[in-house]
Amino acid sequence: PRPPQERARIARRAPDLPPAARDPTFWTAWLAREWDAAEPLSEKPAASVRALPAPPKIREAAPGATDLVAKVEPLDSPRRTLQALARTTPLERHWRGALALHHAGIRTARPLALLRGTTHEPTPRRVECLVMEHLPGQTLLAHLAASAPDARGHADPPSRDQRARLARAVARLVFRLHARGLVNRDPKPSNLVVLDPSAPSPEIAVIDASACAVLALGSDPLARGSPGSRA
Repeated sequence: PRPPQERARIARRAPDLPPAARDPTFWTAWLAREWDAAEPLSEKPAASVRALPAPPKIREAAPGATDLVAKVEPLDSPRRTLQALARTTPLERHWRGALALHHAGIRTARPLALLRGTTHEPTPRRVECLVMEHLPGQTLLAHLAASAPDARGHADPPSRDQRARLARAVARLVFRLHARGLVNRDPKPSNLVVLDPSAPSPEIAVIDASACAVLALGSDPLARGSPGSRA
């Protein structure tokens, strides 16, 4: 799916966005300009994820945000339409999960805007688009699979010490999540990003925030799902 082009509205936005970024046309114009030349991170029938250079207004407001990530998902099924009305679509869950991680002090891609609108490909369809900051680094899966060729073209896998440092970093992340009443229900290596692999204690960030949920029941709107799902 392609990002929204017409009848776009902002369903959610970060509170510290510059005034220009509070207008949906700011985002639709930027997406129309950059989408086709953007680097695809994932292309599936149910979702399209691309890395794009941040608009100048965003770079001025947040100098470290040189790149952004846009994830587009369709809203053209009855189930997705109802989820959009109830604000329970996967991208809505991603937004809430990212906020929960941020408040817990755990690194994740900060969401900036969630848009809904109509695209043409070639027939009109409803879509939603989540724009978030880009996290530097490789996924844990890519880092473990990567190898550095030597002068003869041979490749060596990560050393035992490197694997041990990454395993300890993942264990620290799980401990911090549970200590703050959170759980990651999909902690596969492709959903974790290694931010500083050469550091003695690498930092691991969570990129699939939609899989994070609050463990304890209560008045918090994040505390949703069956006991089996939360487990």
